[in-house]
Amino acid sequence: MAASGAMHGLGPANGWLLLAGRRPGPERVAVRGLLALAVGHALALMLAVVAYAHGLYLDAGLSRRCAAGLLIAIAAHRGLRDIGLAGPAGPVARRASAGTDRRRCGAHAGLALWSCLIATGQGTGTMLLPALTPMCTTGVAPGPSVAGGVATALLAVGVHLAAMLAVAGTVAAGLDRGIAAVSQRIGTPAARHGWTAGLAIVGLGLAVRG
Repeated sequence: MAASGAMHGLGPANGWLLLAGRRPGPERVAVRGLLALAVGHALALMLAVVAYAHGLYLDAGLSRRCAAGLLIAIAAHRGLRDIGLAGPAGPVARRASAGTDRRRCGAHAGLALWSCLIATGQGTGTMLLPALTPMCTTGVAPGPSVAGGVATALLAVGVHLAAMLAVAGTVAAGLDRGIAAVSQRIGTPAARHGWTAGLAIVGLGLAVRG
């Protein structure tokens, strides 16, 4: 499970794409970003369990398309800010202290929503379903064996998530250093435009994949 989580963490659609390239801030801000990703995955698990318990079907393709739309919207917003149509960007925004906490809360909420959508699209919640099946089909109180199965499944999910977050955070930190170095050579605006284009390309790729 740890290896599987690490492989997922390497994928740009699992968090580091949105964690990297953000404005530099204190370490606690980066930690909150990882926590937002974890909250999104937890919500995806809860959503899968509730849907399964009520016999509902979760459309993974629709979740991926929604995630793609969110990513494209973020790229579009960044692009509009760069040309001055959606509020200040770059140094001007960094000088404005009012509303900083509100913007960060919004960014973290967006990360959690993105994480929930992409985790649902990848079927993350299905890892718990085999352990929950006896509880939903027998109609009797779960015994020790069922409870043990659920605990084991939750542990596996926790290991998977921890490995994914560790890898995604490491990749994001490395990319942040790389972006900073590139910005010194080609200028901050050019680096920002390049990263915005990268967000849009990945979003379009997810949309095409469906």
